[in-house]
Amino acid sequence: MGSAQAGLRGTGQEHLLRELAAEGANVTAALRWLRERGDAEAAAALVLGCRLPWLVQGRLREGLEWCDELAGEGGPALPDAVRARLADLSGAFALALGDPQEAVRRHRHALALGKGVGDRRQNALVSAHLGAALLEAGDPPGARAVLVTAHNALEAMGVTGGAAGAAASLAGVLRAEGDRRRAQELLDRAVEALRRSRDGRGLAGALRREAALALDGDEPARADGALREALRLYGSVGERTELPALLEEFSLLLMRTAPAQRPRTVRLLAAADTLRAATGAAVQDEWRSAAERARTDLGARLDWTDFALAWAEGVRMTASEAVAEALSAPAPSRRASAGPAPEDQSLTPRQVQVALLVSEGMTNRQIAARLDISEWTVVNHVRQVMRRLGCSSRVQVAGAVGRWA
Repeated sequence: MGSAQAGLRGTGQEHLLRELAAEGANVTAALRWLRERGDAEAAAALVLGCRLPWLVQGRLREGLEWCDELAGEGGPALPDAVRARLADLSGAFALALGDPQEAVRRHRHALALGKGVGDRRQNALVSAHLGAALLEAGDPPGARAVLVTAHNALEAMGVTGGAAGAAASLAGVLRAEGDRRRAQELLDRAVEALRRSRDGRGLAGALRREAALALDGDEPARADGALREALRLYGSVGERTELPALLEEFSLLLMRTAPAQRPRTVRLLAAADTLRAATGAAVQDEWRSAAERARTDLGARLDWTDFALAWAEGVRMTASEAVAEALSAPAPSRRASAGPAPEDQSLTPRQVQVALLVSEGMTNRQIAARLDISEWTVVNHVRQVMRRLGCSSRVQVAGAVGRWA
């Protein structure tokens, strides 16, 4: 395992990840043997070496349990440097399992352990991971504070991959704050660095952020291109953990740009559901609601038999089959890039509430307090309201609401 680490984020990533996936049973057997021997440090080294392979393979719960067994209270005596790295890895598994708050707690614990060790590089990497978790937990300001420092430190130390990952997360913060121009500039640099380093999985994650920015700017064709490249990259490394969310993102875009592809969209949503269940990961409420609305809409527009058949076909798909199914969908036409179809301009009940409060001149924080939701959730709703109503400012939203009467 140790000899493989150098290639896991470089040109040999695809080949090595597939080789390591085939050795999964042997790795588990080796860990159990080391545990029986009482060789905790060797077991910890092996678990730490499994970071990327296990994240790719979706072995999330297993990874979390090994981290907790080795570094948790009552566990074997290990150096603080090793315990810090295990705590950080456990945070990565917690985030992948859909629990960003728990991931934040674990990354902070890793930082506390790492302070006494003095490993600046590792602490900067942990800070970058903490920032990504804070963003997912709905705390963009907290994420910004951590990520700016981590990004600058990693760049200064020449940690290219870590700096690119931090830059991609920071671009997500800037997008959440409405600064699309700076987000795009930062993301462009991150994508370029990840292409140079040949980190396919990291590049795919950055391309998903690229697609989200493109959709904010009403550029579905550009979003489609970014998502298709991400699908190809995930397919090449045998990705399981992040693939379900990408399939859902692609499905929602397909609903917008190719209404005739509804059966394919149903198959992709079913495949995403099934593949996610295999990893044990949960999905955040906002994204679950979007997927459920999509399923409801598709069920209403398709004959029940056609919907049920397409869903059953999607459930049976393997990850590679789901990727191939998505990539075989037609690319958006020029007509699709001109704007959303009329059927996609309707607002959800919650978005109507948000639009009405925006028209009253309320801030995002005030709306969040009124509706008892997070400010980050309000930001997302306002963005969707503006996109669906074709507005570029809150003033225009207020004008559109005024015309509803």
